[in-house]
Amino acid sequence: MGDPVDYDYTYIEGHYVHGDKDGLRGRASVALPASLYLYGEADAFDIDGENKDLKTSDYQFGVGFHIAADRLASKSSYLKVLKVLPLDGVDIFVEAGPRNWDFESNDRSRSGSDVAARIGWRFGNPYSWQCVVAAGIQRHAKMSRSIDQDTLTQLATSQDDADVDDYVEFTGSTEAIYGFKFLWNLRKASLVVGVEGSSWDSQGVTVGLRFVP
Repeated sequence: MGDPVDYDYTYIEGHYVHGDKDGLRGRASVALPASLYLYGEADAFDIDGENKDLKTSDYQFGVGFHIAADRLASKSSYLKVLKVLPLDGVDIFVEAGPRNWDFESNDRSRSGSDVAARIGWRFGNPYSWQCVVAAGIQRHAKMSRSIDQDTLTQLATSQDDADVDDYVEFTGSTEAIYGFKFLWNLRKASLVVGVEGSSWDSQGVTVGLRFVP
C-alpha cells in the first residue's frame, strides 16, 4: 500500500443526503499553486409535509488553503498541539466564500447572499482510505427570525395557507455545521459515507462518490 501521499484537492463529488432534509449535494474542487484550491458546492433539499412541500437550495463557492499538520506545527511552539492529531499524513484545511440561499413554499420564494466558512482536517492513507472531519458556519439569506429545523417543519406541515413571506423578514441568521466523512479510495474514485448535523438541530447521513481526474 505504501506510505501516505499528498491529498488530492482536484475532484468532483456527488452525494445523496437523507435525514431531516432529503436531497442531493454536489461539490467540485480545483487545486491551485501554493497549497490553495478553489471549490464550489450546491445543495437541493426537500422537506415533505402533510399539507405542503418546502424546498431549500444552497450555492456557494470560494477559496481554500491546506497544509500538513507537521509542517504547521514546526512553524511555532504554540502549534505543537497539532501533533496529537491521529495518524500520519494529517492535513489541515480552511475555506471561505460567498453563498446564496433560496427558500421556497407555495410557489413563492426568497433568496439572498451571504458567506460560509469551514475548518477541518483530513487523515488516513490516501492509497486506501481517508477521513475528513470539518466544522463551520454559514449565514442564511438575511432572515430576521431564528429559522431553525422546527420552524421549517412547522411551515411544511402547517394546515394554514402560509408562504415564505410569513416566515422570512430578512436580516440575518447563522447556522453552525459539522460533519464527518469516510472515504474508501479506489483507483480513480472514492466511495464516500458521512454523517452531519447543525446547530439548527438537524441531522443526516450522506452516501456518494468522489472522482479524481
